[in-house]
Amino acid sequence: MQPIICDSKPVSFLSLFYLPAIFSLLKADGMILPASYILLSIPFITLGVILSLALSRFPTHIGKIYGVNLIGSAIGCLGIIFLLNYFAAPSAIFLMAALLGITAYLFVKDSKTNRKYRILCIGLAVLGVLFCVGNQLFDLIHPLWVKGEVRHSSPLYSKWNYFSYITLAEPSRKPYGWGYNGFTSVCGSAFASVMLIHLGFSAALIAGLVSYSVAFLSIHRPLRKV
Repeated sequence: MQPIICDSKPVSFLSLFYLPAIFSLLKADGMILPASYILLSIPFITLGVILSLALSRFPTHIGKIYGVNLIGSAIGCLGIIFLLNYFAAPSAIFLMAALLGITAYLFVKDSKTNRKYRILCIGLAVLGVLFCVGNQLFDLIHPLWVKGEVRHSSPLYSKWNYFSYITLAEPSRKPYGWGYNGFTSVCGSAFASVMLIHLGFSAALIAGLVSYSVAFLSIHRPLRKV
C-alpha cells in the first residue's frame, strides 16, 4: 500500500498543473472539476487505509500511533512553509514521495515480506530524490495554465513560495502609458502650488477634479494584467 501512495501522490498532485483552473471552462466541461477532486482524493484515501491498518494491527499502541500521526501532520503543516520557499512545488511533491518510500521501507524492513518489496520501496525513494533534484535544476514540470492562459514558453523568471507562484514573462506589446503617472504627478504638484497661491483652494480642487476626469476618459484601452 505504501508504494501505491509513493506513485499516486506525484501523479495526483502534478496532474493538477495541467488542468485548466478557469471557471468559464469549468462550466463548459463539467468533468474538469470532478476530475480534480478525484485525483486529489487518491493519496488521502490510501493514507487513511494505511492508518486504519496500523491501528488494527497494533491495538495496544493506538494512542502512540495516532499521536505520531498528529505530530507528523503538524510538522507537515509548518514544514511546507519553509519547504516551498526553497523548492518548487513539483520538486517538493517528489521529495514527499521519497519520504513516503523511506516510510514504506521502515514498515517492512523487519518483517518477512518479500525482498523485492523492500527493494521497490528503496527504489521509489531514490527516484523521488532524483526527480526532485532534476526538476529543481531544469524546471521540468511547471503549471501549464498561468493567470488563465496556456504558458507556451518558459518565463524569464519563476519563483515558488508557500502561497503563490510568481512568473515574469516577456510582454507581448510595448507598455501603454509608461511613465505618465510620474510625469503628471510632478507637473500637477507644481501647478497645484501655483493655483493655491494665486487662485485659492477651491480653484485648485476644481482643476484637480477636471484633470482626473479628463485622464479617466482618455483611457481608451484596458490595462494589461501584471
